[in-house]
Amino acid sequence: MKPAFKITLVLLLLIGYCHACGLGGSKNDYQPPFADGALIYRQACADCHEGAHNIAPNLRNQGLTSEKVQRLVRRGKGKMPRFPNLTGDSLNAVGDFVAELK
Repeated sequence: MKPAFKITLVLLLLIGYCHACGLGGSKNDYQPPFADGALIYRQACADCHEGAHNIAPNLRNQGLTSEKVQRLVRRGKGKMPRFPNLTGDSLNAVGDFVAELK
């Protein structure tokens, strides 16, 4: 394999990886189906926080309050994008779920 092809392949894989984790921009357009904290966590958070990508801290046993989780979800932090579409009951549900992770 030619070096230029290898570099191109690696770059394309990296771009796809960043897009899959929502790292390609400052916000994530995830739309929650309904206010189920466990479902929202599995669909929008788990891949980066404990899944195959594992690029963000594991949230279990961190002593996070629901309010702090909600603030982080609304604003984002570091590589974590903000989730502006998570509001109201959905935001409360995911905040409560993460706060109770053991």
